[in-house]
Amino acid sequence: MSKRQNHRKDLDIGITQTINQSRSFSGILKVRYSDFHVHEIDLTGRILHLTSSDLPPEETTVETLDQDSNLMKWSSEETAKKINALQNALDITGTDRQCQKVEINVTSANKDIRTKIHRWIGQFDNLQSETIDHDSEKLISVFRTSISDKKRCLRRPYNQAKYTHCVLYKEGLDTTDAISYLSRKLRMQPKYITFAGTKDKQAKTVQRICFSNVDAKRLLAINQYSTHSKLGNFSYQPSHIRLGDLKGNHFKILIRQVQTTSSDEISKAVNSLGDRGFINYYGLQRFGTFKIPTHLVGKALLQMDWLKAFDLILQPTEDRDPSFLKKAKKLWLEHRDPVRAWKQIPTHHQSIESTLLHGLSKYFATKDFWAALKSLPRNMRTLYFHSYQSYLWNHIASWRMKEYGLNPVVGDMVYVNSDSECDFEIELEMEAVSTEVEEAKDSGVINLKKSAMKVLTEEELSNYSIYDIIIPLEGTEVKIPENSVLKPYHDQLLSAEGVIEGFPNFRPRSELPKGAYRKVVVLPSNVAHRVIPYNEDDNLDDLIPSDIDILQKNLSSSSSSTNTPPPLTTITTEAVKDKDQICVIVEFSLPSSSYATMALREILEERTSLNDDKSSSEAVPEIALKKAKLEENGSAE
Repeated sequence: MSKRQNHRKDLDIGITQTINQSRSFSGILKVRYSDFHVHEIDLTGRILHLTSSDLPPEETTVETLDQDSNLMKWSSEETAKKINALQNALDITGTDRQCQKVEINVTSANKDIRTKIHRWIGQFDNLQSETIDHDSEKLISVFRTSISDKKRCLRRPYNQAKYTHCVLYKEGLDTTDAISYLSRKLRMQPKYITFAGTKDKQAKTVQRICFSNVDAKRLLAINQYSTHSKLGNFSYQPSHIRLGDLKGNHFKILIRQVQTTSSDEISKAVNSLGDRGFINYYGLQRFGTFKIPTHLVGKALLQMDWLKAFDLILQPTEDRDPSFLKKAKKLWLEHRDPVRAWKQIPTHHQSIESTLLHGLSKYFATKDFWAALKSLPRNMRTLYFHSYQSYLWNHIASWRMKEYGLNPVVGDMVYVNSDSECDFEIELEMEAVSTEVEEAKDSGVINLKKSAMKVLTEEELSNYSIYDIIIPLEGTEVKIPENSVLKPYHDQLLSAEGVIEGFPNFRPRSELPKGAYRKVVVLPSNVAHRVIPYNEDDNLDDLIPSDIDILQKNLSSSSSSTNTPPPLTTITTEAVKDKDQICVIVEFSLPSSSYATMALREILEERTSLNDDKSSSEAVPEIALKKAKLEENGSAE
């Protein structure tokens, strides 16, 4: 596989240390999407698989009028007769001119009762209802469905739970792309589709998602139109999926063109990963995919050096920019003319650069740089800050591991209670995913408790291991304590970076992330591997069958969801007699927010690197992709 000259190196983002000192093989990662499989692990510890396209059973989840005494109180027998008469008249004449609207007085009824009445009326084909206020009374008005009311026919059955849970299989799309595609197909806002965590684009991934007020039949119908995603394993549930409702992810990864002396060396390296773990660095994906890493933009923003930040965002990427965008960037960089620059861009072209130039064209003349930056989606602005936070965290983690190794020391930080150790990390991820999360948090839908931490004393060292040690990710609500062993290096680093006053002085303060705590070393579970000889011309795409492959081959779901490690294929003279290369399939489970590439870094001799163009031809999709563009809020990358 060819490599471009401009690579983002581990060293550039603070990654310098390893735990395993006996890494003894090298190989190539992510040649194709089929090389990288990610399966979400739900809160029960179950590894998720797409195993069925069957519709869920039609189970009654809401009581009917006759079964619910509270409903009968508000909807008397006489009212029920009027509603049935109205429905019958519409069935015969198709109009309600001969019938009066039916009104139900619900002044003293609570919201739950009113909702049940609306749901009960929803079972009638031609009727709809609304709550109105009239002369200090609250009424539910029942009337004929308008022909122009397109949404009425999409309402879920009255006896069906509000939320449809399912499993999403995708490839060649990140999670926000997939959600955008599905929301357009369903003609609904993306905020009504929720998920537990985001998944990689350059992979075949499986995760849970949830739809509000959508029948499973409509979701199943989308499968016939999509070549990049599939839905299945449907169920109706009374509550929705929230961001953070997962334990982690299970990875199956194919490493091609492995160079090693023997399978024993490979086993030794993989066993070390399972026994000792890896440094929980933020991976290269965290720092962007193009010429200018996102952490440099975040640093400039933290310093409130607005023009430098704008220049970095608008740097040319010669192999990606269309001609009009190249011209627009040049007009900004060389002439500071955002009005002419924005006019170069066709209205159909939507990108981070075009959005920023639009903002600059309106606010640059008045030097309202913050207003220009606010033209970018909030999740994009937040991503820049998170990237720089991650850069600082990586440097501090490298210093901690270099100075003190794998033993806890006085001044290390740990959680007081380990039961909620991921709270801050989850909150950080929620801030980065979508502006919809901010709305959810404001409304109280997401209620995160904040884990207390403490600094270790000499008497406490024997009670903890390296797997308990945490390092803060600095933000408005997270600081490194004065008695922390990290404090001197932290202050030295921020001073050298020129951001020692960045976090306290930045305005508006609400724009900065709150911060997080992150484990410095992670121990993977379910670690296993296979060594497979092959020839250069062999097709390796089927070595790790996807859930779709298994469904199509009608294999049993039990065989696809087993956690039993596959047997090791020993390299013998007979096995490689007609083979000139070997590959390795590695699998393991990680907690959420940990990077598989950082785990693999512990067992591979060559450091991981990321091409400037993440979606370059070096990663070839097996399927025809129709990339879904995010709506106005846009994708982070």
